[in-house]
Amino acid sequence: MNTSSETSVNAEAGYDSQFPRPTPRRIVISILVVIGAIVIVGVSLWGWPGSDEVDQEAVAWQREGVRIETVDTVFGDGREAQGGDRVTVHVRASFENQGAAIFDQSFLDTYEQDRPLTFTVGGRHISPVGLDQGVAGMRVGGTRLITIPPELGFGAEQIGSVPPYSTLYYEVELIDVN
Repeated sequence: MNTSSETSVNAEAGYDSQFPRPTPRRIVISILVVIGAIVIVGVSLWGWPGSDEVDQEAVAWQREGVRIETVDTVFGDGREAQGGDRVTVHVRASFENQGAAIFDQSFLDTYEQDRPLTFTVGGRHISPVGLDQGVAGMRVGGTRLITIPPELGFGAEQIGSVPPYSTLYYEVELIDVN
């Protein structure tokens, strides 16, 4: 309860008795709340510092609700493959159809043929499109496992020994980026 002497002291100091007097603790809390709000807005707009680094466990590419799973098994230290770059890769590929994995039957192995693939990242000139997306972000010398669902693989088409609606598995080594 305010006495008349407290009210007159607050009035002389320029404070309204309805609002609490700012104490050092309240000032510090207010400053921390403002700083926290600024950090939250900054992170939501520009991301967390270092968040553009490759996730060492797995990176999931998203396209129209369909995901490509990638896992880097060897991190390269050369140039990074980006959209528009022409890349050269070695590839081993296998497939899974209706839950039955066929890993011992590769439908593509450029190591065996000693004929690496060359294509433009983002150019959509390589089939399946998911392979194109999965190479983006790799560095020369790196190896990545890429799992491509049927929607981004060959879909309803039978390609060689790969039945329609197969999940594709690629082991990709990035050899060069031009």
